[in-house]
Amino acid sequence: MTQTLNRAATVNLGGYNPATPLKPAHPSVVVDAGMTWAELHHVLLPHGLAPLVQQSSADFSIGGAVSVNCHGRDPRWGPIGNTVRWLDVLCGDGAVRRTSATVEADLFAAVVGGYGSCGLILRACLELGPNRVLDPVVHRLDLDKYAVHLNKLAARADDDSKRVQLHHGWFRCVDLVSLFDEVHVVDCKEVNSPQADTVGPLPHEEWGMTEVLRAAWDESRKGYGALRAEMWDMVMKTASRRQVGRMSLQRPAMGFAAHRGAAGCDILQEYFVPLNVFLPLVEGLRDIFRRNVAPHAPVTILSASARLLPRDRHPINLSYCPAGDQPMVSLAVEAAIGVHPASREPDAEVSQWATAAMDLAHSLGGSYYLPYFGFADRDRFRRSYVNWQRQADAIARYDPQRRFSNQFLQRYCF
Repeated sequence: MTQTLNRAATVNLGGYNPATPLKPAHPSVVVDAGMTWAELHHVLLPHGLAPLVQQSSADFSIGGAVSVNCHGRDPRWGPIGNTVRWLDVLCGDGAVRRTSATVEADLFAAVVGGYGSCGLILRACLELGPNRVLDPVVHRLDLDKYAVHLNKLAARADDDSKRVQLHHGWFRCVDLVSLFDEVHVVDCKEVNSPQADTVGPLPHEEWGMTEVLRAAWDESRKGYGALRAEMWDMVMKTASRRQVGRMSLQRPAMGFAAHRGAAGCDILQEYFVPLNVFLPLVEGLRDIFRRNVAPHAPVTILSASARLLPRDRHPINLSYCPAGDQPMVSLAVEAAIGVHPASREPDAEVSQWATAAMDLAHSLGGSYYLPYFGFADRDRFRRSYVNWQRQADAIARYDPQRRFSNQFLQRYCF
C-alpha cells in the first residue's frame, strides 16, 4: 500500500479568534509529514492562522522541515523544534511511536534535526500563531549599526522592537572591497489592527518576475562589477513596503535561483554563533572570502543573509542552537562555485574557504548547518555537534537493523 502522507491538516483553534488574536490562545495543527508549507498555508488562511517557524521558502515538506530542525525569520522562536507538540514516528524496529519533549524524550531529541536517522515522521502537531497583517519596514545600516539593531531585537526592550514578527538582514555582496559593509534590513512589524488576515490572497510565483530575477541572478554569477552594484541599489529602492498577512511574507519567489550549469552550481552554507560574537564572525568570514575567493577563482559570493535565533527549548542531539545565555545569529552564504563536470565535486578553492569558515564558527562557540554541502570531515562534525554519540545511541535503540540510511548517515558513520 502506498501512502502519500499529505492528507488535509486538522486545525485545533484552542480558543483562538482571528478577530481578536491578542487574546491568549493556543491554536495548533496536526498535519501529515508529506504536506508542504505552501499546501498548509491554504488550510490555515481561513482561520487567520500561520506557522510560527518555517523555512524562507514554502516548498519544503513539514516532515523534512522537522527532520532538519529548520529555522525561519521570526526572532522570537528559533528552530522549529520549539513549536513541535508531538510527532508520530515509524521507527526502524517497525513500531509507530508518539514522541514529544516529555514523552519518549530521547526519541524526540533524535528525530528533530535527526535527518531521518531513527525513523520516518508520519505526522506532526505544530503550534500556530495569528496571520497578523505586517508592515515590512526596510532600511539600510552599516555593519556596526546592524549589530546594535540585532541586540535591540533580541532584548525586545521597547514597543517598537516588540512589534517585529519577522526579520532578516541582507548583506552587500557586490564586490570584495565593500563585502558585508552594508546591510539591507527588513523588519516586518505588526500594524495597529488586531484582526488577523483570513482572506489573502496568498501570492504565487509568477513567470514574469521570476524571469527578471533569474536574469539578474545569472548576471551575478559572472562575477563582481559595476552591474552588481547597480542591481543592489535598484533592489534597495524598489523593495516592497506593502502591508500583507504574515503568510504572504512566508512565500517568497525562489524559482529564479535554480541553476544547474555543466561546470558550476550554486551552494548554500550557513554558520551559527552567539549574538555577542556576531561581528567577529562577519569580519572573519569577510577576511576568509577576500583571501580565498579571489576575482580569478571559480567562486562568487552571490548573497549573505542573517537571522536572529533563540535557543532550542528542549534537548536536541544535533542542535545548532544548544542551551545558552545568548541567542544565536545565523549567517547564510550563497555562492556560485566551479565543479568538475564529471564528478560534480567542488574545486579546491571552495573546500578551502568552506572549511576555514566552519573552523571560524567553531572557534567562536558556534557551528555550521548540517543540511548543506558536506565539506566537514568526521572530526569537524563531531567537534561542532558534541552530542553525536547520543544520536548514535538512539539509532541503535530505535533502528537496530539500520533500515534507514542516507548520505549524511553514511558520511558521518552513524
